[in-house]
Amino acid sequence: MPAGVRDRVARLRRSMAEHKVTTAVFGVSGAAIVALGIFAGVSSPGASPGSASGGSGSGGSGSTSSAQAAHGQQAPAFDLADLNNANGHVSLAAYAGRPLIVNFFASWCVPCRQETPLMARFYQAQHGTVTVIGVDTNDSSAAALKFAKDAGVSYPIAADPAATTAGAFGVSALPQTFFLNAQHKIVDRVYGGVTQASLARGVKLMNGSGS
Repeated sequence: MPAGVRDRVARLRRSMAEHKVTTAVFGVSGAAIVALGIFAGVSSPGASPGSASGGSGSGGSGSTSSAQAAHGQQAPAFDLADLNNANGHVSLAAYAGRPLIVNFFASWCVPCRQETPLMARFYQAQHGTVTVIGVDTNDSSAAALKFAKDAGVSYPIAADPAATTAGAFGVSALPQTFFLNAQHKIVDRVYGGVTQASLARGVKLMNGSGS
């Protein structure tokens, strides 16, 4: 693993671990700590400006980074276990030549409780014209499966328990969503929960019809 990716993974896992430690000390739920810390405008160590929902420069939930640091970059390749199939895999290479949405989430992520059902409804409404991959990050399989089922998710979900792929993408807070064009270059990135408007914009960009 490249040193830069290892560093991002370490920061991501350290940030999550710090919130869990705080939970144990003060008796507050892990979800509440995450909501108050990472997602209420306090960026994790090493996070890009505006990477936390409502953070500086983000414009709130569903906004895109004004800097667009990842714009135009090739998305990191990944090949992860399929959360819904013990013997299966979810890989970026399997979608070669196809635009797609890659959504990083977790069952313990408070904003994901609103975003994931919205993403599930959006995917179903597209009737197969939009490809979505969910990447469950730093989570247990049992919790993730229940969360996805309750949210009505029917798109593929990759398991990223060690946050390795999240680190490779530079994800330092959840949720985050990447829109990739047919060459799997990043054309848009949403920090925090997506909205119908940000999904529509991202899909236009990944299909080459946006500005």
